Amino acid sequence: MPEPQDPNIGRQIDEYSIVSLLGKGGMGSVYRAYDEKLKRTVALKLLAPGLVQDADAVRRFAREARILAEIKHPNIAHIFRIGKTENDHPFYTMEYVEGKTLQEVMFEKGRLPVLRGMRLLIETAKGLQAASSAGIIHRDIKPANIMLLGEERIKILDFGIARSFADDSYHTATGMLMGTPRYMSPEQGRGVKVDHRTDIYSLGATFYHLFAGVPPFDADNPINLIQKHMNEPLKDIKQFNPNLPDPLCRALYGMLEKRPSDRISDYNQIIIPLENLCGRKDGILTYIPKREEESEEVPVEVKRKIPLWVIPAGVVVVIVILVLVFGVSNKKTVGVPAAPGSYLGNVTTGLKMIKDVRDSEKKDGERDK
Repeated sequence: MPEPQDPNIGRQIDEYSIVSLLGKGGMGSVYRAYDEKLKRTVALKLLAPGLVQDADAVRRFAREARILAEIKHPNIAHIFRIGKTENDHPFYTMEYVEGKTLQEVMFEKGRLPVLRGMRLLIETAKGLQAASSAGIIHRDIKPANIMLLGEERIKILDFGIARSFADDSYHTATGMLMGTPRYMSPEQGRGVKVDHRTDIYSLGATFYHLFAGVPPFDADNPINLIQKHMNEPLKDIKQFNPNLPDPLCRALYGMLEKRPSDRISDYNQIIIPLENLCGRKDGILTYIPKREEESEEVPVEVKRKIPLWVIPAGVVVVIVILVLVFGVSNKKTVGVPAAPGSYLGNVTTGLKMIKDVRDSEKKDGERDK
């Protein structure tokens, strides 16, 4: 039986005529709409009807719009207007972009060719650098939240669970976390307060997956996956893709350090070496890929295809059982297996699990001062 058409298609909201549905998630829907006043196509995000009376959801929706409005960068979609419908239904409009998410690119073509992937990593790092400069942490960087426009232009999507550095409210509710465990930093998985380094970790996990064809860690449930990010040594990426140049591997390993204090903390530590490697600054290509490497299409593990414009915050709720699980573990990481070339920082870091989550948060804060 065919799915009924969305009742909002064809609807007029102020000067916006809704044309088609781009995507739908728990927080709401994004539509392609036409601005009758300015004669341009926009993306219109409408809060889910069931959340209109939820004060927390309304605040979060408004915060997402304000966060996007604060960041002025070509790799982040621009906000045009925030408003409410005639029946007080919150919406905002933003730049309309067409393309495919990197999740879809992986699904269709396999892992990224090295040179193209490095350029996309540079662009994504620049967008996150702009967000960080505005005091914003995305907290859900993953392939499904990076949209590819053309060959090398990207837009970072879905700031639905983003936070300001000054915001002390990093939990959504008692005993619950938000984010995507496959790409989540150890500190975010533990539920302690995070800074921009959590995005750097997720960026590293994302591009490790895109370059290797497999995620850095995987498990059959979110709790085990989070524990692997905390405890398990990272596998040498060259065992999955031997064509990767050493400076790229050093950057990925530096982003994926388990302790924030050992991790790359400045986006320029990613951008500048890779720009030099790609020849982006002087127009000279210093990294010349092997011919077979740039044409490869290696299948990767992708669970499902994601819509073109992804709305969900990639939210995975991790119940308070995490406290119990954390209490059981007392392992230390051994480190990353040796690979050609020197790695950024001290790769053999340890993260000792302790039984009390509050003690873990306190010690983590003291360690990272």
